[in-house]
Amino acid sequence: MRVRDFMITDVFTLEENENFKTLLELMVEKRIGGVPVVNTNNQLVGIISDGDVLRTLKPKTHTSYFGYYLSYTDDLDDTLSKAANQSIKQAMRKKVITVNEDDELESVLKLLANNHFKKIPVINKNNEVVGIVSRGDMIKKLREKLLGDIN
Repeated sequence: MRVRDFMITDVFTLEENENFKTLLELMVEKRIGGVPVVNTNNQLVGIISDGDVLRTLKPKTHTSYFGYYLSYTDDLDDTLSKAANQSIKQAMRKKVITVNEDDELESVLKLLANNHFKKIPVINKNNEVVGIVSRGDMIKKLREKLLGDIN
């Protein structure tokens, strides 16, 4: 079985110059935990997850130059207002493990298991995002295969 046989093809992506406001609106509206990031040619350049967002938007603690006991924390509202129009490009992960639509099911299973990924972008020969494979998709296909072999 090939990746194209079980991947999700209705993939939401964002261009790398989109801002956090747009990203957060998409994630909440579509109830997704992250998106592949593409350039203007729809080629994959990164990925950004809910964890990346939280790490980027968390209030920062700064220690004073004079000692460890004097510190202050940025206010969350200030952090959010600064980030609202900031490009997601700085927060996205640029090293993305992908699979090809022609790859075998077994290779995806190994990637998901060995790297603890929740989702992996599927690209074509032009590095364009054509799908997503998730742990849930794999479990469904494994169940179908197992039940099919038993019957």
